[in-house]
Amino acid sequence: MATTYDPTTADAGTVQKIDRAKIIIDPNVRKDIRLDKSFVSSVRVRGFEQLPTGYLDDDGTAHVTIGQRRISAALEIGWPVIPMIIKPKLEAEADRAEELRLLAQIAENEQRVGFTDAERAAGYKQLALLGVTEDQIARKTNAPKQHVQTALKVAASKIASAEMTEHELTLDQAATLVEFENDEQALADLRETAKTRPAQLEHVAQQHRDRVARLRDGQSKADKARNDGWDVVYREDRYSFGLPAGLHRLDGMWRQGDKKQTRITPETATDIPGRVAFIDTMSAGTEARVTWCVRDPKKKGLTSWSLENSGGGKGPLTDEEKAARAAKRQAKAEMTSATTVRRAWLSDTFLPGKHKLEDVGTWIVKAMVEHTDALRYDQARDDTAKDLVCELLGFERVDSMYSGPALAAIEKQLATASTADELRILLAFAIAKVEYPAGNPKHPRFGQHEALGPYFAQLAAWGYGLSDIEQRLVDAHKKGGKR
Repeated sequence: MATTYDPTTADAGTVQKIDRAKIIIDPNVRKDIRLDKSFVSSVRVRGFEQLPTGYLDDDGTAHVTIGQRRISAALEIGWPVIPMIIKPKLEAEADRAEELRLLAQIAENEQRVGFTDAERAAGYKQLALLGVTEDQIARKTNAPKQHVQTALKVAASKIASAEMTEHELTLDQAATLVEFENDEQALADLRETAKTRPAQLEHVAQQHRDRVARLRDGQSKADKARNDGWDVVYREDRYSFGLPAGLHRLDGMWRQGDKKQTRITPETATDIPGRVAFIDTMSAGTEARVTWCVRDPKKKGLTSWSLENSGGGKGPLTDEEKAARAAKRQAKAEMTSATTVRRAWLSDTFLPGKHKLEDVGTWIVKAMVEHTDALRYDQARDDTAKDLVCELLGFERVDSMYSGPALAAIEKQLATASTADELRILLAFAIAKVEYPAGNPKHPRFGQHEALGPYFAQLAAWGYGLSDIEQRLVDAHKKGGKR
């Protein structure tokens, strides 16, 4: 029967201040103590919140058994003496004593309950209520100011705070709920996503950002069209195709009797009655689309090739054709939003990281050399890829007599680059060769390009959270049995 701890008889130890020269850190189960600057700064300012534990050997040397990271920080800071809880040395055979020591370290690390983002945000809020400023909170907690600002915004929102606690959202995920707090459609969608698929929260949020941007742009274009004398009709069904009944594209028309067949433009149509601006705020991207139309064109003295040859048309679309077009349009809209999130992750998270050659080298070779057989997609031209490299790495383009602005910017960076920086630029270039077609809305298979499956799968292996559309392409590629 296992023994249990008895607080009434156990020796709780004594607090002693040990000379730094007489401290030995015994081997620890943690191989990487992660002695980051924030932790060292916290120890420097506030000391130990919980004292390290150890024992004294016969010559008075203190052996640290619990608290390796805290002791290491104190030694780096330069404390002359370090407070510790000194307990009796375990009275056991050497192997048994080592076993007990390791078990204690594992228990101390595994049983520790992490401080959640929700608790951290609530703590910052309490400090703010006491009059502590954002700058002071950031300084006293050794947290980035932006992190504190985000946490306070989340803490001020009842919805975001509740969702973060209930679904264990990260601070950034909860912040997306604050962003859409006054948008009922987006908020309902995001709350459902937080409940069922929290990893997709940023992708869903980006889709709503694009939707809001299209609505605003559509409103602006509608206001201008009305001021210019146009009637305004909005697209009401995201799965509809073509123009509403009775509307004809003005593009390609000319006035009857005009032997030169001078094409009419929105600017030259001011005298034509029945002009309509058909505004689409449901397609992909952040801008609304405007199609300039006219009602009863023949009665208005207008004609076009399609009107003169209206008998030879293909006829209405079948249900299958409509479904195929709807799927393509939906895929394009989803991939447009996903590209925004994906490229932000590449530039803000992945490319700034430290990459070992063995982690990325094989993929670079495939992307740059063996793409025909290995990854099977159309790649960007080198000049296009270099432009995207500058965007992903934040390089400011440079005017040059001998090379393009993007290449000159990269050459400037390479002039002082370390080996690690060179690898980062090479990795960015290999990614850009693939990322351009992956995120190019003009590509004929944008959002449906199954050959991009290996690229998205590789990003996922590197830590990127795939959107639904990206995951579908990965699955479709695997299902097709392609390499």
